[in-house]
Amino acid sequence: MKLRYITTLLLVGPLLGLLLAGCAELEQLARSTGVKPPVEGGKTPAQGNKPKTSKGEAVSFPAGDIDQIMAYFHYVQGLSTAEQKREFAQLKTNFEKHGDNFDRFRLVFLSVLPGKPFSDRDYALKLLQGSLHGEVAADEGLKGLAVLLTLLIGQQQDLQHALTVEKDRAETLARQLKELKDIEKILSEREKQRPPGK
Repeated sequence: MKLRYITTLLLVGPLLGLLLAGCAELEQLARSTGVKPPVEGGKTPAQGNKPKTSKGEAVSFPAGDIDQIMAYFHYVQGLSTAEQKREFAQLKTNFEKHGDNFDRFRLVFLSVLPGKPFSDRDYALKLLQGSLHGEVAADEGLKGLAVLLTLLIGQQQDLQHALTVEKDRAETLARQLKELKDIEKILSEREKQRPPGK
């Protein structure tokens, strides 16, 4: 259990730290411009809830705005697993119909959340690789985010593979040690059963 917790921290910690740093900048920007967070009234962005100014006027961020993507990541971490699962299903449906890049990045963030029934790093990588063409490729900020996330997810997968290899190796060594102890025990019992002087 402890190894699983440490593994999760090692795999997700760097990505979360980087992403949350962007959220802090977004909050500072929101305070200085009077824009409220992009989620209000319990509705999710996937349900079409638009950010509002302090006067209640709707604010429209560009679809490729990194701040909106980061704000979503901050928001989705506060949802229950059941809400995240519903959000994932709805986003996936929207993305398959419309191919919206904002939905693409939101799906990536949901796909890399650890220990969720919809967690799928391979799917996240596929989405990111698809983002390096078209509109995202023309936007240096989004392209940079896609490349960074691809590298981080790849690194997580490498670490996970290394941990799996080490776990298998440790299990093999433990099994071999047990077999040696069993052999030693058998030899010891035979030695005790041998008549004296033989």
